[in-house]
Amino acid sequence: MATFRYSLFVSCVAVALACSSPAGQSVAPRVQEPPGVIDPVAPARDSVGPSPQRFAWTPIKTADHYEIELTTDIDIVVFTHESLREPVLTMPADFALVAGTYFWRVTAVRDGRLVGDSGRSAFVVRD
Repeated sequence: MATFRYSLFVSCVAVALACSSPAGQSVAPRVQEPPGVIDPVAPARDSVGPSPQRFAWTPIKTADHYEIELTTDIDIVVFTHESLREPVLTMPADFALVAGTYFWRVTAVRDGRLVGDSGRSAFVVRD
């Protein structure tokens, strides 16, 4: 029992020393900020209409770039772009989705870290 208490004491002292600065001041652990929320603007969540020719979303001030992914309702990726500098993407004139349900998601990235996320947003394409 004494060995266990001694080991516990040594462990606590080691943790305390690891969390203190050379001047003896406690150093707060680095807390990573949660990703910001990106709101889809166009097409709006759960919208129904023709194949969208433009995707737009609210910006994240700290983003270096945005990444967008467009999938079908059975998770087949139909389009991705990984280096958008602005919070908008205009599709090529010949791009058209067939009738069905789709999902799109945008993430904001800075220095290789996720700083914003829209989550999946559904829309329906009608003929």
